[in-house]
Amino acid sequence: SAAYGVLAVIGVGLIAAWWTSWRGNAAYIENVAQGMETVRRQVQETPNRASSDLLPLLPALQATRRLAAAHGPVADVLWSLGFGLY
Repeated sequence: SAAYGVLAVIGVGLIAAWWTSWRGNAAYIENVAQGMETVRRQVQETPNRASSDLLPLLPALQATRRLAAAHGPVADVLWSLGFGLY
């Protein structure tokens, strides 16, 4: 009987952790989606030519990196996001 109580508490705790993670990850995905148009525009404006000069690619690459790091480096991700996407 006590074991069922412990299992119920663990189950409720896991559901709460997954729900918290889901909410945080949904917010992260929304942040990334909002920045996608800016990155898409920068990529489309990048000259499309055969060249060894990589300098024209840097703004689009930096925008893509910033987009992926919307919450900062992966090492700095909140523990509460770790039960889902991260």
